[in-house]
Amino acid sequence: MLPRSSTASASSSASSALARCSTLQWMQWSIAFFVVSSVVFLSQISTKLRTQEAVSMIRHNHLRPAPLEEPHQLVRDTVAGFDAAKLYLAKADFKDEQPDFIVIMSGTRPNGEYWCRDCQVAKEPLNQAFTAKSRHHLLVTVGSHAEWVKSSNPFRTDPLFHIDEIPALLRNNGNLNTSVILTGGAFLSDTDMLDAILGPTQMQPAVEQVDTFDGMMSVLEQHQSSGTTSDLFLYFISGSTPSGELWCPFCAKADTPVMLYYEKFASKDAKLLRVVTAATYEDWHRDDNRFRTQTVIEISGLPMLVRVKPHQDQIAFEEFTTFFEETALLKAFFQGEAFA
Repeated sequence: MLPRSSTASASSSASSALARCSTLQWMQWSIAFFVVSSVVFLSQISTKLRTQEAVSMIRHNHLRPAPLEEPHQLVRDTVAGFDAAKLYLAKADFKDEQPDFIVIMSGTRPNGEYWCRDCQVAKEPLNQAFTAKSRHHLLVTVGSHAEWVKSSNPFRTDPLFHIDEIPALLRNNGNLNTSVILTGGAFLSDTDMLDAILGPTQMQPAVEQVDTFDGMMSVLEQHQSSGTTSDLFLYFISGSTPSGELWCPFCAKADTPVMLYYEKFASKDAKLLRVVTAATYEDWHRDDNRFRTQTVIEISGLPMLVRVKPHQDQIAFEEFTTFFEETALLKAFFQGEAFA
C-alpha cells in the first residue's frame, strides 16, 4: 500500500495529465470543426457563384429585356399665313429638313377652336394619326374667314398649294412643290384613311388603267370568260391636265379616297380598272365620245364606281350611288357587301 502522500501526488499528476489531454482534444476538435466549416462555407460560396453565373448566363441568353420602343410623338412645326409657309419650306429645302406632309387649317377663334367647323372636326383625328406614326409635318393656318374666301387668296391661286377647301392634307415633294392628297372634314377625320396614308405601304390588290372603250370591253370579256369569283371594280374618271391633276374637280377630290379604300379593304385577289373616259373636258362632251354612246353600262357622271356582279350569265353592274364621303359604305362596297 502506498503512502498517502504518494497517492495524492499520483492523483495530482493524473489530474494534470487528464486536463492537458482534454485541452488538447478540445483544440483538435475546434481546429477540425473550423476546417470543416471553412470547407463547407467555401463550397457554398462556390456553388452560389456558379449558380449566379448560370442564372446570369440564362438571363443574358434568353431573358434579355426587349429594347424600349421609341415613344410616339407629334412632330409638328406651325406657321401662320401663306408667306410664312412658303418661307419655311424654302428654308427647309436649304437645310434638308423637309416635312413629309403639310396640313392646312383655318385660323382660330379667341377660345382656341378653329373657325372652320370641318377643321375642328378633323383636329383630333389628325393629331392622333400623326402622333401614332410620328410623321414630321407642317401645320399652316390660312387666317380669318374673310381672308380665306377672297378669290385672290394665294392659298387658292398660287401653285404651291392651290386648294379650294380646308382642311387639306398635302404631300411635300420638296423644291417648293406639293401635291394635294385629301381635302374636307369627312376624309380628314377618317382614321382608316389617315392610317393608310401615313402608314407603311402594304401589298395591294391589282389596278389597271385603260383609256378606250375597246380596252374596257376586253377586260370585261376576259373576266367573264375566266369564270373567276374575284371582285372586279370599274372606276370611271376624267383624264389629267399637263400638271398631272384630273381635270374633273370631283374626280380629283374623290380619287385618293377611292383608291386608298380599295387598296385597304378590297380582297387581295380583286382588281380595279381605272377607265379614263376623256382626255379633256371638251372631249367628254363630244357627241362621238364612245363612252357616252355605248349601251353596255350607263355612265351617270364622273367619277363613277361600279362593281361587276358575280355569278351572272351576262355582265351586270352594281353602282356605288352615294357620296364618297360616306366612307363606311365605301368600305362595305369594296368588301363585297350588298349595296342599295
